Formats: sequence, structure tokens, C-alpha cells
Amino acid sequence: LILSDIGLCSVDHRWFELTSLERLDLSVNRLGARHVFCSSFLKIAQLKCLKMLSLKDNQIGRISDELWEALPKSLLHLDLSVNYIAELSPSITQLPNLTKLIVASNRISRLPENVCYFFHQRIPCRTNRS
Repeated sequence: LILSDIGLCSVDHRWFELTSLERLDLSVNRLGARHVFCSSFLKIAQLKCLKMLSLKDNQIGRISDELWEALPKSLLHLDLSVNYIAELSPSITQLPNLTKLIVASNRISRLPENVCYFFHQRIPCRTNRS
């Protein structure tokens, strides 16, 4: 499901009824502009087959531990680039199948210690600034 660059500023809970969905591209929207983003996105846990999620360029400032834990374990690719994220939770290691994490162009100054041991792939995190 590709809903990229259409000016979305809120989560539509019908997305989470598509339980066989493998790809969800929500890039270049304004989902993070509302403070309720994390709590309204928790139903993503219902997408048990999801392999790719792009939240690139959505004005996201923070991802709660609750949301990290709700992300489907099937996730292989997660793009959080071009947001305002300052830190990644150690809960990210609860995504055992994740092979690609993109966090470039955020405000991340360091990665959680255990992330280095968890990922065997490169983590694109260039152009992060405090």
C-alpha cells in the first residue's frame, strides 16, 4: 500500500485491517505533526505479514517504546529517515528479522549499545545532527 506524499496528517485505522499487507509506504506526509501519532499507530501490531514500513519524512519527533514493541516481528525494512528523531530505543532489538534500518537525516547523536550487536547490516545514519 503506497500512500506517499499525499498530505496525510492522521492515521487511518482501516490500514490495520489489511492483515496480509506486506508493504506500507507512508513517506513524505505529516503523520508526526500530531502528538497522538504513536498511540494512534499502535494497531500496526495487527499487520503480522508486514515486511517494509516507510515513515520517511513525516515530522516524527519521537517513537515511544510502546510503538517499538508494537511493530510487527515480520518487519525486514524500516525507513525512519528525514524526521526529528533524537534517539532510538533499545526495544528496536525486539525486531528479530529487521535487516535494514534507515535513520539518516534525523537528530540522533548515538545508537543504543545493543543495536551494534543486533544488526549485521549497515545502518544508514548519515547527516544526523544534535
